[in-house]
Amino acid sequence: MRGIAICIDICDGEFSGDMSALALNCTLEGTVESVVPAALFQGVATLLETCEKGCAPAGDALTVFIRRKTHGGLTPLARIDVLLQSGFAHASMLCEGMPRTDAEPVAVADADDVATIARKVLGLSPRVTVPDDFPHERVPAAVPGVQTKVGAVLLSRGRYALQSDEQRAERWDICEDLVHQLLAKARADAAKHPAQMPAETLERVRKAVAGKGWCSPEELQWLIQRLRALLEEEDLMKKRLESVQRSVRVNLDDL
Repeated sequence: MRGIAICIDICDGEFSGDMSALALNCTLEGTVESVVPAALFQGVATLLETCEKGCAPAGDALTVFIRRKTHGGLTPLARIDVLLQSGFAHASMLCEGMPRTDAEPVAVADADDVATIARKVLGLSPRVTVPDDFPHERVPAAVPGVQTKVGAVLLSRGRYALQSDEQRAERWDICEDLVHQLLAKARADAAKHPAQMPAETLERVRKAVAGKGWCSPEELQWLIQRLRALLEEEDLMKKRLESVQRSVRVNLDDL
C-alpha cells in the first residue's frame, strides 16, 4: 500500500484565520498510512520522531498544520492549536469534517523544540538518553513464596538486572516531568518567604514530595539536585538580564 504524502508546518503564533500573523518555525514532509484522525495523528507523531532537533518556540503559542500533498497543491487535513503555559502544553485538535477535540495537558521542558512539543502533544515521547547521574534501582523486590526470591529482569541469555533500561528511562521521564512541575511551586514558595535561603526552599519541597511517596529516596535526591540546578540557572539568567538593563540605563544617561 502506497503511503499518503503529507506536509507538516509548525508555526509560531496563534491562528485566528490570518496566516500573516504566524511565523513558520519548522516544516516536515513524509507519508502516513491513513488520514482517519487517530491513525493520522499517530502517523504524524511517528514522522516527528525522525525530525532533528529544531528551534525553540518563539512565544507561548504554536499552530501545527497538517496537509495532504496532491497534484493540485496542499489540501488541509488537520490543525493543532497549542498554548504553552506554566510548563504545560494545552492543545486542541481540529480535523476536517470533525468537531474540535481538546487533549489532556502534557508537561514540556524549557529545552524542548517545537517538534518535541508536538510529539508530546500527540502522545509519543521522543527518544531519550537517561543522564548518568540518574539512580539505578539497587534494592531487589521481594517476591512472596516459600523460597527466598528476588525480582529481576532478563536482559539476554544468562544476563539479569534489577531494572531494565526501559524501566529506568520511564522512571527518569516521570522524575524529569515532576522537576519541571515543582519548579513553579519552588518559585512561588521563594516569593512567599523572601527571607529564606534557597536551601530552605528546596528542603520544604523535598519534605512535601517525600510525604507523597512519588519516588524512591535515591530518585528524590536526584530530583532535588536537578531542581537546584534549574533554579540556579534561572537566577543567573535573571542577574545577567539585570546587568544588561543597568548598562543600558547608564548608556542612556550619557546621551
